[in-house]
Amino acid sequence: MNRKIERQALPLLLAALLGGVVVASVASAQTSMDASNHETKFGSDSFAEEELANSVIITPDFSSQDIVVSLSLGEDNLTTLVFPESWIKDRNSADYPDRVELTDAQMLLKNEYFDEKTGLRYFSPVQITEIQSLTVLRIPKKMFELSLAMNDGSISFPMKYFTTYPDLQTMLSEVRIATPSTYHECDSTL
Repeated sequence: MNRKIERQALPLLLAALLGGVVVASVASAQTSMDASNHETKFGSDSFAEEELANSVIITPDFSSQDIVVSLSLGEDNLTTLVFPESWIKDRNSADYPDRVELTDAQMLLKNEYFDEKTGLRYFSPVQITEIQSLTVLRIPKKMFELSLAMNDGSISFPMKYFTTYPDLQTMLSEVRIATPSTYHECDSTL
C-alpha cells in the first residue's frame, strides 16, 4: 500500500515542484520589469527623456518630395523693436537671465521711426541717440501679437531673439530689409 501511495505522490510532487519553479520565475521577471520601469520613471534623466519622447514626433515614410519651403516674410509682416540697452535692462521683469519680459508692451509701439536711407521701419519706446548701445528684436508681427495676447499685454521672449549693436549706425547698416521671396520647391534629389 505504501508503494502505491509513493507512485501516486511522486508525479504530484514533481508537478507541484514544476509549478513552483514556473511561478517563481514569472514573479521574478515581473519584479525585474517593475524595477526597471521604476528606474526609468524616477531616475535622474527620466524626466528629460520623457519630455523629449513627448515632444518628438516620428513621421513614418519621410519623403523629401513633400518638402515645400514657405515664402519668407516681407518687411510689412515683421515688427522691429529697438531699445537702448540700459532701458531694456532696467525694465526686464523676467525671473530668468535668458529671457526678456516687458510689461505694458503696447506702449513699445508708441513711437514709430523710418530710416529713409535703409528703408527700415522700427518702433522704440524712447528717443534713440546716435551713440547709445541698442538691443533689437525683429520678429513676425503675428508672433508679437500672440505674445501680447498670451501674456496679458506683456511680451516674453528668449534673450537669443535679441541682438545688441554698439550704436544706431551699426544697427542700421547691419539690419537687412526683409523682402518677400517667391515660392520654391525643394529639389527631391537632395
